[in-house]
Amino acid sequence: MNRAVKRVLIGLGSAALSVGVICAVWQGLISGFDLDPFLTRGPLDVWRYLLDPQHDAERALLAEASRITAWDAVIGMVAGTSRPSPWRSRSPCGAASSRRSCPSRWPCGRSHWSR
Repeated sequence: MNRAVKRVLIGLGSAALSVGVICAVWQGLISGFDLDPFLTRGPLDVWRYLLDPQHDAERALLAEASRITAWDAVIGMVAGTSRPSPWRSRSPCGAASSRRSCPSRWPCGRSHWSR
């Protein structure tokens, strides 16, 4: 088997396992706490609702909202990982983040907390 195909299959298997574990924990919490089925929906209830032909309008609304959210996430990721702009380099958040990422001891042995 090709190495790339094997990596893709391992990734898909990991994703399927993650979804399965999340759904099992979700359903387990609902069953374990004996929650009212009128107020709480399990993963199978959501699956049936999404696949029901009567709910085409809700499914279209959910698809549109998911598309907008994904686009906003792409914009945020690109903006957050792109080259720093002048206004971002002067912001206090950038300085605070870079100070927190420094090691607790400098190479010279002096702690950056002691003055």
